[in-house]
Amino acid sequence: PATAFKCALESLGLNASGGKSVGIQKIWHLLSSLMGEDSTVQHNVSKKMSLVIGARRHLEWGHEKYIMETIQAHPAQAALGGAVGNLQRIRAFLRIRLRDYGVLDFDAVDARRQPPIDTTWQQV
Repeated sequence: PATAFKCALESLGLNASGGKSVGIQKIWHLLSSLMGEDSTVQHNVSKKMSLVIGARRHLEWGHEKYIMETIQAHPAQAALGGAVGNLQRIRAFLRIRLRDYGVLDFDAVDARRQPPIDTTWQQV
């Protein structure tokens, strides 16, 4: 049911750039994720665990969307290049978010001249 309502809302063609339509679309996406409507059904999982899996899926989707929107808003700083794996996306995102802190460890050419910023935990 949540997916059907989400599709009906999208078919109206409302402007998603302003107003409450963005919030409504996010709510329908959350509901469809929580209900497991956008994935394969696992019959041996409890309802509680199904909700946890759906919530995690929704949070991961929102985080990935935020990272991609940040990279698209600052393409020159991101310096993503042709490689588009998860690690490259995270590094491009960190180039934007940590731009004021100095040279990052994965971009450092000569670590002896200026110690780079350690981004190990951010990349994990």
